[in-house]
Amino acid sequence: MARRARTDADMKMKRRKRTSKKREFDINRQVNIAVRTGKTIIGSKSLLKYINTNDLQVIILAQNCPGNLKERIETLINAKEANRIPIYHYPNSSWDLGTAAGKPHMIAALGIINPGDSSILNVVTQQK
Repeated sequence: MARRARTDADMKMKRRKRTSKKREFDINRQVNIAVRTGKTIIGSKSLLKYINTNDLQVIILAQNCPGNLKERIETLINAKEANRIPIYHYPNSSWDLGTAAGKPHMIAALGIINPGDSSILNVVTQQK
């Protein structure tokens, strides 16, 4: 049996699949690097206490974050007229956010004070 030669269209399709998967995984990798090398706040109670200090650069909320928690965070941020903190809605569950952060538990809300070596701020602004 003769093997069919790959055409340019086949190669482009393979490249597209790889790049879309890379973009999907990029946020997970950047969250992990930020947690390891930067300063982060993990957990909704800690995050609610820390919002008023103006040190947060971005807030990441899991897809299945409770609705009342989302509302409380958004109202606290909207109450501050200056220096609004961007909110990134993580596309996966809180278990996946915990795994991306390298923790063995669920994380519904994560705040980043200092991203460290990661470029998570760039990734978040690109996907917005």
